[in-house]
Amino acid sequence: DLRTRFDESPDGPLPENVSPPIASLETSRGCPEACSFCDISFIVGRFRSIPFDLLAQRVRTFKEAGIRTIQVIDDNLLYRALPSYEGERGRQTILNLFHLLYEEGFAWEFFNGFQLGLFEKDGRIDTQLVDALYRNGRAGEHFVGCFRSYMPLDKVTEEEMPLLKKLKPLRVAQAVVSAIAEKGVPAQIGRAHV
Repeated sequence: DLRTRFDESPDGPLPENVSPPIASLETSRGCPEACSFCDISFIVGRFRSIPFDLLAQRVRTFKEAGIRTIQVIDDNLLYRALPSYEGERGRQTILNLFHLLYEEGFAWEFFNGFQLGLFEKDGRIDTQLVDALYRNGRAGEHFVGCFRSYMPLDKVTEEEMPLLKKLKPLRVAQAVVSAIAEKGVPAQIGRAHV
């Protein structure tokens, strides 16, 4: 029985009205950054993403199997929206995927944190992206949408900043965190990379 075999999350018990079984969903893999605190680019390799049609097929398969809860386990989900990868088409894939998950009644958690600066483009926070990823509510008695998210809180010294060019100024991270907080996700887990 799937309900008894896949009923736990590494980040703690499921909140009220979020029910097992749980399935993991990976929409992309890899990273080009090679940050000192992370081994993904060395172990997994370059960034590559799964096309939307295959992701939609996985969502349908999960639903047919009776799965209601998803662990999104990507290391760099937002990279597909970068101009050097899929750009606007990749951003639209993210929006479409999370709209589909919500409409199909799934609850989800983000097992890995996002590079917060990727929510900012041309000096503005992409609130549409924040809304899609962190949307939550109820469908009858079931919780739907994002119920828990890991929030990376990078602790970086002035000497380290030039080595981590991907990081944006603190004010950008603060604006993103504020936008996410406004979505009312029940649990935010903050962890610092030292």
